[in-house]
Amino acid sequence: MACIDAASKTAVEGGFGRKSPPAATNEDRLSLILNRRLHEKIDNYERAARKLRISGQTDAADVLARAAGRLRHITVTA
Repeated sequence: MACIDAASKTAVEGGFGRKSPPAATNEDRLSLILNRRLHEKIDNYERAARKLRISGQTDAADVLARAAGRLRHITVTA
Protein backbone atom coordinates (compact mmCIF):
# COMPACT_ATOMS: atom_id res chain seq x y z
CA MET A 1 0.00 0.00 0.00
CA ALA A 2 1.45 3.36 -1.02
CA CYS A 3 1.17 6.41 1.18
CA ILE A 4 2.08 10.00 0.43
CA ASP A 5 4.76 11.65 2.53
CA ALA A 6 3.40 15.17 2.98
CA ALA A 7 6.81 16.73 3.68
CA SER A 8 8.52 15.50 0.53
CA LYS A 9 5.45 14.90 -1.67
CA THR A 10 6.73 11.46 -2.70
CA ALA A 11 5.00 8.13 -2.69
CA VAL A 12 6.49 5.82 -0.08
CA GLU A 13 6.07 2.05 -0.33
CA GLY A 14 6.20 -0.23 2.69
CA GLY A 15 6.00 2.53 5.28
CA PHE A 16 8.75 3.92 7.49
CA GLY A 17 10.17 5.93 4.61
CA ARG A 18 11.44 2.92 2.65
CA LYS A 19 10.99 3.08 -1.07
CA SER A 20 10.58 -0.24 -2.83
CA PRO A 21 12.81 -0.76 -5.86
CA PRO A 22 11.15 -0.71 -9.26
CA ALA A 23 9.67 -3.99 -10.47
CA ALA A 24 12.22 -4.30 -13.28
CA THR A 25 15.06 -4.24 -10.76
CA ASN A 26 13.41 -7.00 -8.73
CA GLU A 27 12.85 -9.08 -11.87
CA ASP A 28 16.45 -8.62 -12.97
CA ARG A 29 17.77 -9.55 -9.54
CA LEU A 30 15.52 -12.62 -9.40
CA SER A 31 16.62 -13.65 -12.88
CA LEU A 32 20.28 -13.42 -11.86
CA ILE A 33 19.66 -15.43 -8.68
CA LEU A 34 17.77 -18.17 -10.53
CA ASN A 35 20.38 -18.32 -13.27
CA ARG A 36 23.16 -18.67 -10.69
CA ARG A 37 21.27 -21.42 -8.86
CA LEU A 38 20.69 -23.33 -12.11
CA HIS A 39 24.40 -23.16 -12.95
CA GLU A 40 25.25 -24.39 -9.44
CA LYS A 41 22.87 -27.31 -9.95
CA ILE A 42 24.46 -28.10 -13.32
CA ASP A 43 27.92 -28.05 -11.74
CA ASN A 44 26.74 -30.32 -8.92
CA TYR A 45 25.23 -32.81 -11.39
CA GLU A 46 28.41 -32.86 -13.46
CA ARG A 47 30.58 -33.30 -10.36
CA ALA A 48 28.41 -36.17 -9.12
CA ALA A 49 28.50 -37.77 -12.58
CA ARG A 50 32.31 -37.66 -12.58
CA LYS A 51 32.44 -39.26 -9.13
CA LEU A 52 30.02 -42.00 -10.17
CA ARG A 53 31.97 -42.68 -13.35
CA ILE A 54 35.20 -43.05 -11.35
CA SER A 55 33.51 -45.50 -9.00
CA GLY A 56 32.29 -47.55 -11.95
CA GLN A 57 28.60 -46.63 -11.83
CA THR A 58 28.39 -45.56 -15.45
CA ASP A 59 24.61 -45.88 -15.82
CA ALA A 60 23.93 -43.45 -12.98
CA ALA A 61 26.69 -41.17 -14.26
CA ASP A 62 25.07 -41.10 -17.70
CA VAL A 63 21.70 -40.18 -16.17
CA LEU A 64 23.23 -37.26 -14.26
CA ALA A 65 25.22 -36.12 -17.28
CA ARG A 66 22.03 -36.09 -19.39
CA ALA A 67 20.21 -34.12 -16.67
CA ALA A 68 23.06 -31.59 -16.59
CA GLY A 69 22.91 -31.31 -20.38
CA ARG A 70 19.17 -30.71 -20.31
CA LEU A 71 19.52 -28.01 -17.66
CA ARG A 72 22.33 -26.38 -19.63
CA HIS A 73 20.10 -26.41 -22.73
CA ILE A 74 17.27 -24.78 -20.77
CA THR A 75 19.53 -21.97 -19.52
CA VAL A 76 20.86 -21.29 -23.03
CA THR A 77 17.46 -21.22 -24.75
CA ALA A 78 15.59 -19.32 -22.02
